[in-house]
Amino acid sequence: MSAAPSSIRSGVSIAGALRSLESEWITYKQAWRGTVFSTFLGPLLYLGAIGFGLGSLVDSDSAALGTTPDGEPVSYLLFLAPALVAATGIQVAAGEGIFGTMARTKWRRTWFTAVGTPLMPGDLALGHVLWIGARGGLAALVYALVAAALGAMPLSAAPPAVGAGILGGIALGAVLTGWLVRSSEEHMMNAAQRFVVIPMFLFSGVFFPVDQLPGWMAFVARLTPMWHAVVLAREGAVGTPASRRKARKPEWLSTSSPSVAPMPCATSASGRVRVTSGSFWRSAPEAALRGVANRAPPAAPRAAV
Repeated sequence: MSAAPSSIRSGVSIAGALRSLESEWITYKQAWRGTVFSTFLGPLLYLGAIGFGLGSLVDSDSAALGTTPDGEPVSYLLFLAPALVAATGIQVAAGEGIFGTMARTKWRRTWFTAVGTPLMPGDLALGHVLWIGARGGLAALVYALVAAALGAMPLSAAPPAVGAGILGGIALGAVLTGWLVRSSEEHMMNAAQRFVVIPMFLFSGVFFPVDQLPGWMAFVARLTPMWHAVVLAREGAVGTPASRRKARKPEWLSTSSPSVAPMPCATSASGRVRVTSGSFWRSAPEAALRGVANRAPPAAPRAAV
């Protein structure tokens, strides 16, 4: 007597996984507006309040944050921004691993319908993991571009920060997906968010070095995917040379040497400083303005304007 064929097919194919990924993208295009605040605006509020606000106080003692390869102290804003980019990608990916999995298995049960098509369970699983990485990467990319536009981090630091967010998001989201697929209790969804994702966000080095934690907490923090992603993203920004990390300060803003360049100025008998003609607009207007401000006219002034 021959055995009855199994009703559940096994295996995975790249084509099937891409079909599953395409369905995730089509669904997201219809509902992306509902994720704008949690995905983009929320982390930007963190950056504004903590990076620009609290960071101005932390910068007074920024030596604890380390130094750049150029020997400059790391500002708290530069310390925070790339870490938030990676953490945002991981949090969004974790949300897909938690709420997305519950929707597909418990609430809307779309995966039960999908297995009635040529797609196999392995295709759905791989497609979902790819979608977790895509969602986290998209959120991290937009956040990185906005942070770079605000001057919080260099644009050259965006690729490693976004890449770290994608890898960390896949690592965490895939584990959460596997956990919740096997769980029949919906309260595990809230437990995963409250006791896994949020503590990881707060204590994995996003806001402060994990060396500030007690020994056992620092050890646990270094085991999390978010810590590894944050370190990778931060190295991409802090390790950038100063010439690429920010614009150099124009030399004409320096007033330490007011008489380096000849000043097209003259001092009259009454003691007033007059701007002279010649090369005022053509050669070095910054030197002329600095000479007026510092009352340092050249030895041989030209005719007055």
